[in-house]
Amino acid sequence: MKYLIYPLLLAYFFILKEFDRRFSLSNARFTLQNIDPAPYNADDWNLPSPAAEQMTHLETILFQPFHYLGKGAHCFAFVSQDDNYVLKFHAYPFHMRRYTWLTHPCKKTRTEYNTKRFSYNMNNYKTGYQVLQEETGCLWLQINPNNRLTQKVTLIDKTKNRYTLPLKGYTFILQKRAQLIYPTLEQYLSCGALDKAKEAITHILELFFKTCKKGYINRDALLTHNIGLLPDCAIHIDMGDLSLSPGIENRAQTLSYLKETTAPLRDWLSTQNPQLLKHYEEELNRLLKM
Repeated sequence: MKYLIYPLLLAYFFILKEFDRRFSLSNARFTLQNIDPAPYNADDWNLPSPAAEQMTHLETILFQPFHYLGKGAHCFAFVSQDDNYVLKFHAYPFHMRRYTWLTHPCKKTRTEYNTKRFSYNMNNYKTGYQVLQEETGCLWLQINPNNRLTQKVTLIDKTKNRYTLPLKGYTFILQKRAQLIYPTLEQYLSCGALDKAKEAITHILELFFKTCKKGYINRDALLTHNIGLLPDCAIHIDMGDLSLSPGIENRAQTLSYLKETTAPLRDWLSTQNPQLLKHYEEELNRLLKM
């Protein structure tokens, strides 16, 4: 019997590991461990505490449950019950997570890359909140997990598990929820709302123009899912790749960036509606004369 103990334990271990893997895949790899960092020096990412009025507004928003929305390159996203806000939690690399010994070790080169990438993202989040708040729709940012909001929030993951999470100790972004560009434009076209479609195109171009004029660009400005539409403007949904770009304020560089970034939109408009394509060209020229 004693000779069976080790094979049975080994089999039990592999069964548990496979069960954990299958659950992780079914839950889009979201676990609290992925967003729970080990203590680290976050002094470079201190932000002023919210004013009393702002705190009341944040607490009202965060009082409602947030349901799993999706996973991006940097974050797990949850949408509020009223569908107006998105709460994003940064997914930490393995070596920065609490209880990292439970996961497989990272190679030194991978750890160094992840550390640099983490600092890059945190700095860009800070930029998105402090300099580009209007362009990101960011209502609150906590990138120093040692302080700020102490409120708890209810999360409901993809498999309907509920978590009551104390926000102190976590890195998160609270943004207005924006609608994706192409489905929104398709909806406007399907119901003949050309004026709304034109307005949306103007908002998209103005977003990139304003961002450039502040000296920044989005290095991952995919129009399919990283840019979104609010009722009165467009925003950068993904804040992780907003970074300083010296000289981008120059008219020639702004023109080049605008044309390159919105080329997929222009191509799409050329196949959908000549009037919208004409509006795109007119708005592009108008902005570059400002």
